Amino acid sequence: VDATLLGEITDYFWAGASYSSSNNAAFMAGTFVSSRIRLMYAYEFVAGNQTTGPVRLAVHEISLMLRMDDLFTRKNKTEED
Repeated sequence: VDATLLGEITDYFWAGASYSSSNNAAFMAGTFVSSRIRLMYAYEFVAGNQTTGPVRLAVHEISLMLRMDDLFTRKNKTEED
């Protein structure tokens, strides 16, 4: 079971947290650079007491997301007579 909570703080910034039943947790934040570009940072770790200690895995992730939904569509050209 996974649970994620994201909240938009302003029109350009969002933050959130995630937790799964396998004791993985993450904090994430991102920004909308433009209408097509988003930048995100996430920090993921193992929460709770495991057999090897309180935290045994920590991952930093930076993502750059590009929206390309109309990249391969042809634009209709109007011809004037």
